[in-house]
Amino acid sequence: MDVWCGPCKILKPRLETIIGGKTGKGVDLAEVDVDDNETIASKYQVTSVPTVFAMSGGKVIDQFIGLKDEDQLRAFVGKALKE
Repeated sequence: MDVWCGPCKILKPRLETIIGGKTGKGVDLAEVDVDDNETIASKYQVTSVPTVFAMSGGKVIDQFIGLKDEDQLRAFVGKALKE
């Protein structure tokens, strides 16, 4: 998430709160600054920020772009845990 990205600054604490409640359940949150990590951004075809991926075994299993509310984020994380 880029430091200049307003929606990223709103989304990050929401994700931290939701993922923080999943500690020990195989959920980790990783943050990538696409300006400093262009190779990763290119590999995952990130064209807008924020872009959030759910991954399992090194593969993308779900993703979304843009700002989401807490209910949408809980659903996203819950779905990823079922994969």
